Amino acid sequence: MKILINTLPSKTKKSNKKFMSMEIEKKFRDTDEIEIIETNFDLKAIDSYLKDQIDIIFLLGCENNESDLIDISDLRKKHNNISFVLEVKKPSTSFLLKCFELKIEDVISDAKSNIIEKKIREKIKQHESFLLNKPHEKKIISVLSSKGGDGSSFIATNFSYALSLDKRKKIVLVDMTFPIGNCEMYLTETDAKFNISDFIDSMDRIDNVLLDSMVQKIKVNLHFISGNADFKKIANIQNDEIITFVELLKDLYDYVVLDFGSGFDPTTLNIISESDDILLITSDNILSIRNAAKKLSVLESFNISIDKLSLIKNNIYNNSQITKKIISEGLNHDIVAEISHEPEVLFESLSLKKSVFELKNKSLISKNLLTFTQSFFGSLEKNMSPSLWNDIFKINFFDK
Repeated sequence: MKILINTLPSKTKKSNKKFMSMEIEKKFRDTDEIEIIETNFDLKAIDSYLKDQIDIIFLLGCENNESDLIDISDLRKKHNNISFVLEVKKPSTSFLLKCFELKIEDVISDAKSNIIEKKIREKIKQHESFLLNKPHEKKIISVLSSKGGDGSSFIATNFSYALSLDKRKKIVLVDMTFPIGNCEMYLTETDAKFNISDFIDSMDRIDNVLLDSMVQKIKVNLHFISGNADFKKIANIQNDEIITFVELLKDLYDYVVLDFGSGFDPTTLNIISESDDILLITSDNILSIRNAAKKLSVLESFNISIDKLSLIKNNIYNNSQITKKIISEGLNHDIVAEISHEPEVLFESLSLKKSVFELKNKSLISKNLLTFTQSFFGSLEKNMSPSLWNDIFKINFFDK
């Protein structure tokens, strides 16, 4: 969850009080869920900044006047996917009614750090409650590469992140490339407390509460299960236990994204056969294309429908001679997406262990993945703005 705390310049001039984002972030240091940015823009200048996937904005130092209301109204209409919380000293009744009409999440009279922390926690709890109680789509999506190094973990990680941009969907990414585990390299610098072997050991008693305490929360609606596990523990896991665990996850999430890497054993094939969708990653490399042909043949021999398979070309080697058309004709299967060659974006993602959507959301790679995700699952609905006016009106705007 990305949070912007903006103190208006007029407020800054009147007071030396300055919010330190680090002070609030310390209170969330045990989670990857929260990123806080602190700025000092006026209401007109903040507009362009809000395009950067902000979830909540705290506008501090708003004036109880018509001018500020007009600017806030313009911002709210342009960015209806963002939750707005305003700090206004002694707001008038007409000001509050207008804020209510605009579906402003809340109006506070004093923006102390503990109040902001409370509002952030309310938002997280509200979102978690919604995700817990809503019906789930229950889809399994298997991601595999033609050969090692084709980028299945990179694509699975960022594909999962793209899915999570729809805040009404709950996603879990499971790294099936155990015992090494690759996905966290592109997702988080925080080590997971539990890995897949721990989950399987707890499977007979796992429920929403236990699962919620064990998964690594990248965002409120994006969870991660690491494959970085002790080899001895992994060796003792039975194939049917893995299959049962995946089915259990399916009941608790909208999308269960499984990254198999280049692995292709009987357990993998059994899970893939039960998957709703399969993403096969190939690259601009002859060996990769040959392996893709072999894997397509194996899938067909196991009576796994190729109709649910999407072929993605990852331009790792920047080989212009191996075109999308050549691969499609050679494999007799359409390529549904092509990932651009941007080594600097990949390097930054690896270095900082963050999704490309967090780092370079205007990169060609992020655009490629977002376009594919939208075409694959339809438009990503971002407008999930539960109201925080509950204290006064007991009203929720979830379904409006």
